[in-house]
Amino acid sequence: EESPRGEPSETPPYIDDDTDQRVEGEEGNLIGLHCIAGGIPTPTVSWKRNGETLSPISGSKYRISQNGTLEIILLRREDQGTYTCEASNGVQPSATRDYELIVREPLRYSLNTRDQHIKAGANLTLTCNLLNQDTNEPIDVMFTWQKNDVPLAPIEGRIVPQGNQLVIANADEEDSGNYTCLFDYNGREG
Repeated sequence: EESPRGEPSETPPYIDDDTDQRVEGEEGNLIGLHCIAGGIPTPTVSWKRNGETLSPISGSKYRISQNGTLEIILLRREDQGTYTCEASNGVQPSATRDYELIVREPLRYSLNTRDQHIKAGANLTLTCNLLNQDTNEPIDVMFTWQKNDVPLAPIEGRIVPQGNQLVIANADEEDSGNYTCLFDYNGREG
């Protein structure tokens, strides 16, 4: 059906496919899944998870904003999964789009030493840890080391990276500098 100006008076709803369908968030944070819908008349957006409609009642962990974004408050591991956005306006067919939510564990990163002063000839061990922020459990990850922002080359028997530790044996003045441990964990670097 067309309006007097030749424009359609009704069109089925559609969902903009420019938004990411794979969304990652860190446990404990707020996250938004964006569902931008259009059509004539303006469609109403609803969200489902595992086939069940999510209702943003007061005090709920879910909010649906005016623009159709689903906000999940205080993200938890059990929130991970598939969410479906549905746009409907009374004109068939309605439009749906699935989003995959990945919940990452919160990380805390620590290096056991700040300014260390040791005597020449002494041994020094630097330890770097990556911990789950909630449980304080160490996370097994591969570390690399840098000195003054340059990748550190091991020197057999003297400068030895061992997992999350860097051992400097028989330290001397040329070992002075800023040491950094780096990691790559599930695409997150530090």
